[in-house]
Parts: sequence; structure tokens; C-alpha cells
Amino acid sequence: MPGISLPAATSTTISGLILSNGNQPDAQFYVERALDNLFAVGVVQVQNWSTSTSFTASGLTPGTVYFFRVKARVPGGNESDWSPPANRITVPGVPTGISATTNDPFMVTISWTKAAGAVGYVVYRNNISIAVLGDVNLFADSLASAPTISTGTVTASKGTHADHVAISVTGARANNGFSHSYQVAAFNASGTGARSINITGFRRPGPLGFQWMRSLGDHFLSFAPLEGATSSSFLDTGAPIYLVHPPGAVTVAQQYAAPDTLEVSFAAASVTAGQGRYYYPQLFADGANPVLVSPSRDRGFRHDTIAGTGGYEVWSSLAEAGPFAPVGITSTLSYADRGLNPNTRYWYKVRARSEAGTWSDFSPAASKITLAALPGINLLEGSRTSINGTIVPSGNPEATQYNLEMSAAPDFTSGVTQIQYWTPGTGFIAADLEPGTTYYFRVRARNSEGTETGWSSVQSKATLPGNLAPAVALLTEDGMRFSAGGGKITLAWSSSDPDLGDNLSHTILIRPPGAADGIASVPSSGPGGQSHSFSVENKVLWPAGMYDWWVMVQDAHGLVTTSLQRTFNIANDPPEKPGLFNDFGNLFRGGSAVSLSWSPAGDPNQDLVRYEVDFYDGSLWHPVRGLDKAEAALTTLNFYLPKLNTDQAKFRVRTFDGSLYSPYRETAAFIIDSEPPGVPIINLFQEDGAEYLPGAVASQPVKFTLGGSVDNLTGVSYQYSLNGGIDWTHGKTSVIITDGKTLLSFRAVDGAGNLSAEQQVIVTVSQSKPNDTRQEEIRDRPRPRRQEPIAPRLIEFRVDGTRTAAIIDADQYQAMAEKDSLGVIPVVNGKISFFLPLKEMDIPSLTRELGVSSAKDLKIHLYWQPSDIDAAPNIGEMIVKLGGEPLGLATEFKVFLAANNGNKKEVASFKSFVARRIELYGTEHGNLTAVWIDPVSNELIPVPTSIAIREEKTEVTIRHRGTGVYALIRLQPKNFFDIRSHWARTEIESMAKRKIIHGKDNGLFDPDKSVTRAEFAAMIVRSLGLTAKGDGRYFNDVGGRWYERVVKAAAEAGLVRGYADGGFGPNNPITREEIGVLIARALKKAGYNNNSLTGEVGMDRFQDAENISPWAMAELSDAIRAGVMRGNNDGKLYPQGNATRAEAAVMLKRMLYSSGLIP
Repeated sequence: MPGISLPAATSTTISGLILSNGNQPDAQFYVERALDNLFAVGVVQVQNWSTSTSFTASGLTPGTVYFFRVKARVPGGNESDWSPPANRITVPGVPTGISATTNDPFMVTISWTKAAGAVGYVVYRNNISIAVLGDVNLFADSLASAPTISTGTVTASKGTHADHVAISVTGARANNGFSHSYQVAAFNASGTGARSINITGFRRPGPLGFQWMRSLGDHFLSFAPLEGATSSSFLDTGAPIYLVHPPGAVTVAQQYAAPDTLEVSFAAASVTAGQGRYYYPQLFADGANPVLVSPSRDRGFRHDTIAGTGGYEVWSSLAEAGPFAPVGITSTLSYADRGLNPNTRYWYKVRARSEAGTWSDFSPAASKITLAALPGINLLEGSRTSINGTIVPSGNPEATQYNLEMSAAPDFTSGVTQIQYWTPGTGFIAADLEPGTTYYFRVRARNSEGTETGWSSVQSKATLPGNLAPAVALLTEDGMRFSAGGGKITLAWSSSDPDLGDNLSHTILIRPPGAADGIASVPSSGPGGQSHSFSVENKVLWPAGMYDWWVMVQDAHGLVTTSLQRTFNIANDPPEKPGLFNDFGNLFRGGSAVSLSWSPAGDPNQDLVRYEVDFYDGSLWHPVRGLDKAEAALTTLNFYLPKLNTDQAKFRVRTFDGSLYSPYRETAAFIIDSEPPGVPIINLFQEDGAEYLPGAVASQPVKFTLGGSVDNLTGVSYQYSLNGGIDWTHGKTSVIITDGKTLLSFRAVDGAGNLSAEQQVIVTVSQSKPNDTRQEEIRDRPRPRRQEPIAPRLIEFRVDGTRTAAIIDADQYQAMAEKDSLGVIPVVNGKISFFLPLKEMDIPSLTRELGVSSAKDLKIHLYWQPSDIDAAPNIGEMIVKLGGEPLGLATEFKVFLAANNGNKKEVASFKSFVARRIELYGTEHGNLTAVWIDPVSNELIPVPTSIAIREEKTEVTIRHRGTGVYALIRLQPKNFFDIRSHWARTEIESMAKRKIIHGKDNGLFDPDKSVTRAEFAAMIVRSLGLTAKGDGRYFNDVGGRWYERVVKAAAEAGLVRGYADGGFGPNNPITREEIGVLIARALKKAGYNNNSLTGEVGMDRFQDAENISPWAMAELSDAIRAGVMRGNNDGKLYPQGNATRAEAAVMLKRMLYSSGLIP
């Protein structure tokens, strides 16, 4: 039996040798091949009875295994058996479909279609083998030539701009790596096949990035990155500013005959260019080696000129030390300051402004005294021997000196007397004059520097001739009525003496009814030219009737003048009772305000002294208030009804004139109702009449009926609302659900508007099985009733510069709070709004604390003003560390109460999340959030923020429990590489954008990793904007660690509790049930409707409900009822399982949404 060997093969041939194994030399051999070792498939004859001992099988398929066998025969025809089969594989063929990438910055990826029978491949670059691979069809050539960067040319502006240096680079670009030729050949045990066709590939760089560098001085020694300069051109507003030099040599001069004007002159100002800086960009692109030090640099600087229009501002002061204030702007080197006070020293200093608006320092101050104004003379009534008068200053100050002359000649050519010679003072008397003689007067002034005015115009006056009698006039009107019984009687008159002006003696005479003569009073005296009065009060009982009275006046010469007679009446009639009250109707709410009105009451005797109002509570009369004489004209009184229940309430009013009371005037009885009605009973039925139980799933629409509520005095009606809406519908029954889940709220209201407690049930119709808690999106869940704006009667705004203050009367606030405790007062001024909830302040307690008797003595002050972010240390740096940039100035909000006794109290924190709204122009502010600057730690605390786009404006609403400084910052969207296809990606990015959760240092989020108790405490504290207030120590294992302050803040807020050993376990993984408990507490802290968070849901719907800890059951139910925590698709809750970082982000997002803190 012969043998066979197969020593060589190509892709289409296999060469073989026949082993004769002792056969005769003339033996013949027969060879055949097949595709299997049984020679049942593809059998082909290779050699037909030939003595040749070698053969070649051709026309074979590359990469295919072929089997060969041989048999022999000798002359005579005897054949041997077949030899055992031998096999060999042909060399693989050429790989096809080869391609190379040209769009990857880091590698060239070559791919091909595998060749049959290949066990590996050889990759050639530029005809050189670079890799021997196994049975693959892909190779990444990371050693291909890297892309390169062309640096381009840098230019920087040189003094062409005042507010920046413009820098740019041209010609900079990222270049492709060198192009390479690639081939691939396949191999197997039989050898390596032919190479593939040549294909071309290269590395393409990523986009060209820039980071501009700016020198630290006017030199090349050191550079630093220029913040925010990451494009090919940039405006460097932080380059050193130019210097505006102040004007020099200020001089001030008087203007002749212009006492109200001074001329200010000064030397021109100048501008020195800002110090130069050198610039170059660092260039980088994915795949290319970065250019960290560019060979192309340029120097730039800022410069400006003095403004051509209004380039100089003049300031003045009355003192060298100030304060100075601006008085005018000029474009020239002088300024006339007009409208000044005469004989007054004014100080002036000047500063210059550049075209871009930069001001220089002030020049040294200079001063000058204005000229004195020309005075005048006012001659008063004289006597027989004197003339008195005053100098009219004409605006001169009190210290101005005057020279006053008198002469008997109008031209002052003779008989000149110096009445006042260069002394201050404006009153004068010229004495020892001749009676019946005319005298002439003139005056002049001089300023403090001794410069004199001219003479005033001449004024003349004559002394009185001889001796004249005094004059008297009665002032109390004739027939004046006074009340009897000791009321006050006042009689008034005036007297004067045209001659002497000395004291006069006065005698008042009163003649009672029926008397023949007057009764003289005790004489009195007083100077002439004044008014006098005579009063008697509670001293005598005046009989009723008509009295006569008159006055006699006597001067020092004994001349007497008697006045005419007048009368007064003493009456004794009671005042009238007031007119009818306004109609009250017949029903009021206890604690509400009513306004009492009545018509004025007459009095036959005199003016009313006051009104007195009483209130009847059904058993006793109580004084309400007495309106004194100054208030009596009001005839209206506002009164808050007491909180009681009666159908016999009424008011009464009477008047008092100082002596007598009028009869009472009473209202009709009316009802006061203050107790709320009882809670209504709800009956739920399916459309077919079957009873519906809350929590079940109905297969048809559900109806309801309300009833069962009672009230003590008035009837009741019923209201309901759907899904937490603020609008309530009146009625008892309605078809409320056709499909889905609905939160039904209901209550009773009585005739006085008192509301019962609010109740809620959840009705579900044909609801499908809940999805995985990790995959279900947040639906339109019932959200808490938002505080409803109600308008106060009065909000007083005061604007001082950029500070705005709003003042609200505390009694108005209290009245509105009693009507609707869920309401808010919107305080809006310009682009900033403050929404003050009516439930925030306990006005009665604050009234007592501030030491006043009534809320009318208390006012609520709200103010806001811009605040410089950089005023607080390192704030700008901290904003950058947060990954943001500041958007304009911060805003400071403060609230305090002020009493009229001077006491004040600042409100530093609120009981609820109070809204503040800032309006921004434009709609490109989507990546904003707000931070609060903690005044204790000086840290930035993110607070709940919502953004709304309305028309061309952006409304940013901040909700926080504190006051102080808030800043808006623009954040870059946060992208983590490992959540791109994660089920919680949306919630994770939302919470990361709000800085509630953070990623890892490597740019990853690690969403499926467990969360520690300290990490989740930090997340929930950041979500609510909480900070630690006190110095107390809550746990024994958190001190000195990064989480100490956040754990303390969570503990102070009642969110977390520790273990029995006094520890917190900060590094323990937090379980799902623990997160659910913390979320429920956070919901209540955030103001979620507490009525919907009481009691337990049916926990038996979860297959593993028995694993819930008893201590967590109630609060875990609250979190599930609020829709924040849900089970998985397998119907389990996994309460003891560790919560992941993704699950924490999702539940925080749901908590903030359900509580209304974010949209």
C-alpha cells in the first residue's frame, strides 16, 4: 500500500509526493482528492495510473482544506488498498472590502472582509508590515502620523479702544496628519496570501481650540491664562486701564456786580495709555500636540482721550473738607457757577472724563467769596420820636456787615447820621427824632473780604405828630354759643398803640342777661399790636342766656378806647343723636373687618367733642372706641368683629359735646359666625351604581356625592377641586373621572365664608401597571396649592438711589391673613418682585415683642438693592469653581418690622420657601441658576430656581427660606460620558445643572454606584438650599470631615437622625427605605400639602412589603403617595437594598417638582 505526503501549497494549488513503500519500480499509482475525509464530497481524479511519484492539484479554491489518497497496481492488474488520507489547506485569498478612516483624530482604523481559511492577517503601512493579527477584521493604527497645528499670526490693538484690547490670531489651523498607504494580507498554516489593494488613511484633527495667554507685566517673563478667552478673537476688558490725569491749577474769580456768580477756571487734563501686555494663544486640537508657547506674540494696550463734549465736571462745597456735590459739566476750561448765595465762600474742585466715561481724580480745591448783594430797607410804623425798621438782606448771610445812614435831606447832603456802621444785624431803631418830621434812609453791604456794594435806593418815613389814642378790635364772633355747666368760655380781641407802642392795660366787661351794668374783669396788660384772650373754664356755673361783652384799652398817656359790644350765648341743650347706620345685612364672619358709617350730628350749643361707639355681643355691651373732636368729622369707624357665634350682635353710637350726651342710635341685630363647619362626608360610586373605594382601580367613570356637614348658625355648601388646583367648584356631585388617576380635594363652606378642614382622596380609573421607578418619567402629579396673590390696599414705595423699599401696614397684612392665610402680597417694582406670604408673620406676637399696643403702630419694610458680587471675598473665584460665570450684579433682599416707638426687628428667615422674581431681557438665559451667599461661611449655596420664557423676557424665580444676597450665575451644561444611554440621564443632568449632585473627578458620574448617608445628606441639603445655623454638635462621628456642615444642616432641619450610639454612620450605604423617609421629610419641609401626606398607602401591593422596617412605614408611605418613590417592574420595593446615585437623582428631581420648587 503506497503512502502520500503534501509538502507545499499555494492559494490555488497543492503539491504532493507518492511514497512507494516497497512497490516495484514499474508500479502505477492512482491519486484522487475530495473535500472530506470520507471522500463522499467533491471527489476529483488527480493522477490516473501513472508511474510518476509526484503530482500537483491545481484550480483549487483559496483557504480550503483538501483530502488526498493513493493506491498502486503492479503489472498483471493487482491493486492495493487506498492509502490513509492526507490533507492540506490552500493559502488564503486576498482580503476584500478594505477601507481606512480619515475622520478620527487619534488613530486610523483599517477594516476588511475576512478571507476564507485565514487564521490571521498582516497589516502593511507604506509597504512595511506594522501588525500581525489574529482572526479579526479591524485594526486601529494609533501610531499613524499625528495632526499638526499651524500657529498663525497674532495681533493686538494698540490704544484704539478704551474699554478693551482686541486680540486675534489669523492663519491658525489644525492640519491633517500625513496620508498613509495601507494593505492587508491573510495567512494560515499553508502560508501568507497576496496583499490587498492599496487604500489611503490619515488622522483628522478635532476642532482647533484656543486659550489666550496674557503677560503679567509689560514684558515676556511670565504669562497667565486669560479667563474666558477661548476663541480666535477676544476683547480683553481686564487689560490695565489708562490713567486720566486730573485738571490742574483751579482758580476762582468774582464777576463784577454779580453776587450770585463765580467763574471757575482750570488747566487741561490729559490721558496716559494703559500699561502694555503681551498676548499669544495656546492652541490645541484632539489628536494633535498642543502649542503651549506660540512663537507669534503681540503687545497691546488701552488708551482714550478727554471727552470732547462735557469732558469736565465741576463740584462745589461750602467747606474745604466737603461734602462736595456736582454743579455743572463743561467742554471748555472754565465754568460760570450761577445762582449762588451772596457773601458766601464756595470751594471748587474739577475732575475730567474720558470719551469712554472714565473719571480722573479731583484737582486740588480752590475757593472764593461771592460779592454781597445790594440790600434794601423796610421802614415800619414809627412813633412821635422814633422810626424802626429792618435791613432787607437780599439773600446775604447773617454775618454780612451793613452801613446804614439817615438824613433829613433826600440827597444826603446834610444832617447825615450813621445808624449802623459796618456791623452785622438787620433790625434798627432811629430814636430821639422830631415829631411830624420826614427822615431819609439808605444802606450798603460788604462781603467778608471787604468788597462793598453801592448804596441802596433811598427810603423815607415821617414820625407821628402829637399823641394818638390806642385801638381795639374784638375777634370772637358775635353770638358765639357755649355750653353750660362749667364749659370753657374764651373771648379774644386785639389792641395796638399807633403812638407809643408801650404796654396797654385791658379791661374786659361782661353783662349777664337782665343786668344793667357790666361786670369788669381783673385788668390785664400787654404790648400793643398783639392779640389777647380772656378764658374761664370750670370755675363758675354760667346761667343760660345771652351775654354782652366789650373791652376798654388805656395807653401810658391815659388815653382810653372802648370797643363795640358783642354777645355770646350760654345754652344747655343736649347734642343730637347721629343719623342712621349703614345697612349691615344679616351675616358676618368672625374676625372680619366692618366699616360703621353714620351721618354727622348737630349740636345747638357748640361743636361736638366726640362720638362714642359700643358693640353688643349678645349678652353685654362693650365700648369700641371714642372719636375725639379732631376725629369727629370722620363719621366712619373700621372695626374687626370678635371671633364669636351669635345672632344678636349690634352696634350703638352717641355723641358728647363736653357737657351732655345724646341718646343712643342702634343698628338692627345681625349674625356673627366664626366656627368652621364640620368636615363633609364623600360617597363614591361607579357609573353603574357600585360603590368605589379610594385606592382601587375602577373600570368605568366615577361619581361622588358630598354631604353630612353642619354649621352652628348658618347653612353649608360644598366645594371640590381636582389635582391640587387653586380653583374650587361649588356643588355636590359630578362625573369626575373617565380615565387615569385624579386627586380629589373637597371641603365645606358656611354662609360666613368659614371653611372646614380639607380632605383628599385619590380616584383611579383603568390605570395600567406602573413602570419601573427608574424608567418612569415624572407625570403631572398633584402639586401643592401655590400661594395666591392678593392685592393690599396700600404698598408705599420709596426709592433711594438704586435701593427700593416697600412699606406695608401691619394691620392690613393681618386683616388679609385672616381672610386667606394661603395668599401672598406681590410687591412689584420694575424688574424685581417679592412675594410675601400672608402666613409668614404672627403680627400679634410681633406687636407684643416690639412693645406697641396695636398692629396700627407697626409697619413691614421690604427692600432690595443691587449688591456687588466682588464685595464678598473670593465670590468670583467660587463661581468659577462651580463651573459658572456671574450674570450682572447680585441683589440683596431684606425684610424687617419697624414700630412707631423706634424698635425694629429684622426677619432673617422664613417658615416657607418665599418667592422672589427677577426679570431679564432676552430669552438666552436657559442655563441659569441662583445662589445665596451665606453670610456666616461666605459660601455659595444653590437655591431652588425656575426659568420661564415670556415673550422677549426671561423670568427667574428664586424660592428660599432666607434673606440676604442672591446672585444669578450662568452654568455650562454638565455632560457625563457614562450616562449617555442611561435611563436616568435627564434627571441626572437636571440635578447636576442645579449643582445638587456632582460627578467624579474623571468626568464620569458612576450612576449605578451606591450612595453613602453623608453623600445623600449633602444632596438633599443642596436641593433645599439649607445651611447650618447653630454651633451644636449632633453626632459623634462627623466632626472635622467634609460632610460635617451638611449633616448638621440636615439635622437642624429635622431631615436626618442618627443611631442609638450617637453616631450618624456617614460612610454607610443608604438604603432605599432610608432615602424614602428623608424624601418624605423634605417634602413637608418644602411646603408640600401636608393633608396629602398623612396615613399609609396599601403597602401590600409590593411583594416584599414585609421587609419594610416598622419605624419607616409611615414616612415611606408618604413618599410613595407623593409619587416620589415607586416599585420596580417586578412589583417589589427593595426597601433594604442600597440606593444608587441614579435613583437618588431621580427621587430628588421628583421631590422638587412635587413640592413646586422647580417646574
